[in-house]
Amino acid sequence: MTRLEKLYREATGEGAVVFDLELTHNFGVSAPDGYICIDRARVGSERQEAVVLAHELGHYTTGSFYADDGREHGRSETRAERAAIRRMVPFADLIAALEAGITSLWELAEKFEVTEEFMRKALGYYFEEAGIGGVG
Repeated sequence: MTRLEKLYREATGEGAVVFDLELTHNFGVSAPDGYICIDRARVGSERQEAVVLAHELGHYTTGSFYADDGREHGRSETRAERAAIRRMVPFADLIAALEAGITSLWELAEKFEVTEEFMRKALGYYFEEAGIGGVG
C-alpha cells in the first residue's frame, strides 16, 4: 500500500470525505464539516497529491479555517502545514533517517514519499522553527 493510499484511509478514519473536484486557484480545499476536495487533474504526481491531502487534513484535524475576509489566513495555513509535516515526516522517523545516512533532500523526500519542496519545509520546521538545531 502506498503512502497516498494510507493517507486516504487515515482521512476516512478521521471522518473526512475526500473527493475530486475541479478547482480554479488551488490544488485542494477543506471545510469544517469534513469535506476535502482535491483537484487531481492539477496535481503533478502521487507525492504532490499526498502533500495536498495531508495539508487539507491538517486544516480539518486542527480546526484551522479562516473567513473569506482573510482574517487568520496565515495562522490557519501555518497550523495546517505543521500538522501535515508531523503526519508525513514524524520527527523520530526523520532523525532515524538522518542517523542512517539519508541526508540529501531528494533521498529524504523519496523515503517519506513527499515532494522535495515539502521536505524542505519539514526540515525548516524541525530544525529552525522548532529550535532543534541544524543539519550537519
